[in-house]
Amino acid sequence: MAFLFVSLNYTNGELKKRILVTIGLAFLLAGCTNGNESKKESTKETAKATVATTTTTSTESKSTAASTETADTSTSSESSKTTETTQTSTSSSSVEASSSSSESSEQVEQTLWNADKSAQLEAFMTKWGQTMGQQYKSYTNQMSVDLYGLKVPQAILNGEWKMAIGGVPVSAEWSESGTGQADYQITAVYSDAETEPYLKKHVYLFGFQQNQPKVLVTQQNQGNPDNYLYFNETANNELKNGFNQIVYGQAN
Repeated sequence: MAFLFVSLNYTNGELKKRILVTIGLAFLLAGCTNGNESKKESTKETAKATVATTTTTSTESKSTAASTETADTSTSSESSKTTETTQTSTSSSSVEASSSSSESSEQVEQTLWNADKSAQLEAFMTKWGQTMGQQYKSYTNQMSVDLYGLKVPQAILNGEWKMAIGGVPVSAEWSESGTGQADYQITAVYSDAETEPYLKKHVYLFGFQQNQPKVLVTQQNQGNPDNYLYFNETANNELKNGFNQIVYGQAN
C-alpha cells in the first residue's frame, strides 16, 4: 500500500477531504491487485483442466485403439480358423468322394454277373428261342444237360473233359459273379438238347474271358482221343448283342 504524505498547510476541511481521497485511492489500488491475481489463478485452473481433459481424451483414444486392435486380431484369428476348418472339411470331402468313387469302380468290376442279370438272360433266351423256332432250357453247375451222353457243364468242371475254345484248350470254372481264376468263367448254360433231334442239338455257354462277355456254342456229337469238348464263339449277332446289353446294363 502506498503512503501519501500531505502538507499540513491546509485547513481542517481540506485536510479531511484529501485524507478521504487518499484512502479511497488506496482501496481502489488494492482491489485491482486482488482482481488481477484472481484472474491469473482462474486462468491457471482453466489451463490445468484443459491439460487434464486432453490427457484423458488421449488415454481414451489409446484405449479405443488398443480395443480395436484386439477386436481386429480376434476377428482375423477367428476368420483364419474358419477358413482352415473349411479347407480341411473340403479336403476331407474330396478324399471321401475319391474313395467312394474307387470303391464303386471296384464293385462294378466284381459284379459282372448277378441274379438279376441271370433272370434277364432267361427272359431273353425264351424270346430268342421262339424267334429261332427252338426251346431253350437253363442249366447250372448242379444240373447238367445230356449232350449225346456227355453231361455239360459237369464233365468240364470236374476235369473229365477239357474245354477248348477255337481249338485251344482252356481252364474253366463256374462263377456267380463273372470273375475267377480260370481262363473262362461260366455263368449260365442253355440248351435245346431235350427238344431238338439228333445232330441239331445246341449247348450255349454264357460267361467271361478276361472279364469280357463271350457266348460259346458246341454241337459236338462224338468223342476224341484228347477228350476235348470244342466250343466256338457264336456267330449269331443277336445273341451276342443281347448278352452284352444284359452284362452292361443296357437291356430293355
